[in-house]
Amino acid sequence: MHIGIVGPKLSCDIIQEKMAKIDKNVALISYPHEQIYIPDDILDACEAQCDAIMFTGCAVENYVISTRPLDNILHTSVEKSIISVSGAFLEMQKQGLDIDAFSIDILESQMIEDLLDSFDIKTDNVYLRKMKLENKESDYLSWHMSLQDEGKTNVALTAFKWVYDQLIEKGYQSIYLAPTKAMIRVAYERLKSKMAITKAGYSQIAIELIK
Repeated sequence: MHIGIVGPKLSCDIIQEKMAKIDKNVALISYPHEQIYIPDDILDACEAQCDAIMFTGCAVENYVISTRPLDNILHTSVEKSIISVSGAFLEMQKQGLDIDAFSIDILESQMIEDLLDSFDIKTDNVYLRKMKLENKESDYLSWHMSLQDEGKTNVALTAFKWVYDQLIEKGYQSIYLAPTKAMIRVAYERLKSKMAITKAGYSQIAIELIK
C-alpha cells in the first residue's frame, strides 16, 4: 500500500518518522502544504500515485472534502486527542506558563472538560473554539491573538500549523498540537480496515461476474 501524507511539512515529517516504527514496510509519500486549503495539483498527484491518503489532521481532511469529492481514493486523518493536549500541558509547565489560562481550537468541548477535570484545572480562563467549515485559519489566528491581547490567556494551543507559525512570528505564546504516535496508529489501522473492506467488495463483484 502506498499512502500519501497531506498537510503541513512538520506534521508530514512526524508521521513519516512514527510510521517507520509502526510499520516499516508501508510506502509513504509526503505532499506538504502549510495551510488547510490544499491545491488541486497536490491532490491530483497524490491520487495518481497513492492507494490512500492520510491527512495530517481532521481540519485538513474536512476542508478538502467540503470542496472536492474523494470518492476514488481511501482517506482518513490523524485526529488530535487528549494525549496531544496533555503533551501541551507538559510543555507549558516547562516554559513556566500557568496551565489554567489558555485558548484551544478544534477539539471537542467534552474532551477538554474531562482533561481539565483530571488535572483539576479551573475553567474560568480556558477558551475553546470548535471547528466550523466557514471559519478560515485567519479567524482562529485573530481569536487566539485577541484573547492574549486582552490578558485572558497566557498561551494558544492550536491544531493549525500555519496559525502556530503566525502567532510565534507576531510574538505571541503558542504550542502546536502535533500528531502523536498513538493517533497515527489509529489512523493507519482505520485505513487498513477500509482497504480490506474494499478488497472484499471487489472480490465479491468478481465472483458475481464469473457466475
